[in-house]
Amino acid sequence: MKAAVFHRSGTPLSIEDIADPQPAPGEMILKVCACGICGTDLHWSEVNNEESGWRDIFPGAVMGHEFAGEIVELGRGVPKHWKIGDRVCAMPQLGCAACAACTAGKPHRCLNSKIRASAECPGAYAEYTRIGTQETLRLPSNVSFAEGA
Repeated sequence: MKAAVFHRSGTPLSIEDIADPQPAPGEMILKVCACGICGTDLHWSEVNNEESGWRDIFPGAVMGHEFAGEIVELGRGVPKHWKIGDRVCAMPQLGCAACAACTAGKPHRCLNSKIRASAECPGAYAEYTRIGTQETLRLPSNVSFAEGA
């Protein structure tokens, strides 16, 4: 698939072919239909060091954590209420789905979460991205993908 890949602060992202994402149990694959450009992405693209106040981003990262799209694949164990074709948006991280924070519906507090634009969780500046069932929200039919992102 095509993705916009970060290599170094101060240089443009590079459009490259990268591996298609594969869903782990309890995860889904989303066809990205819209992705916003967050201030964090802009800061990373400008400067990436300890003094910047932002977490490090590695060369080869795929940014993009404000996104929406359509579910195209379901991993094992995905609850039956999720269907291929559902229009959704998702939070910027994937929780472990097992800790107290995740089971309480607060995957953003998970100590083992995978943050987008990391090696474990490429972002949505790509054709497809992985999403977790607990971090995903269905979009109402009157909400566009751009609004959902």
